[in-house]
Amino acid sequence: GEESSGETKAPTKKKRKNKKPLPPKLYNKIVRVEDQPPCYPQRYWFVYQYIPDMDWCHLCPVRQDGVFKAGSRKGRPRFRLVPEGEAREIDVPASRCTI
Repeated sequence: GEESSGETKAPTKKKRKNKKPLPPKLYNKIVRVEDQPPCYPQRYWFVYQYIPDMDWCHLCPVRQDGVFKAGSRKGRPRFRLVPEGEAREIDVPASRCTI
């Protein structure tokens, strides 16, 4: 019989063809909301709940609370969740959220 050369081909990765781009993973992210009504003064929101199948997010407002004083983030703004009851949470389509 014939002998093989002993070489094996490495499997190649399949590329996504003709598919729409994957949506961003919004779990535990800070986002901005496109076309946000002016009645919400918050600029940034925490994604409290994200359901990609429904293209839906439940967002909690965050506000700036000082700046980082040390480490790699030194000088950058520090954000914290707004205490419950001080601001409204909102539900929006995930497509309106940008990281």
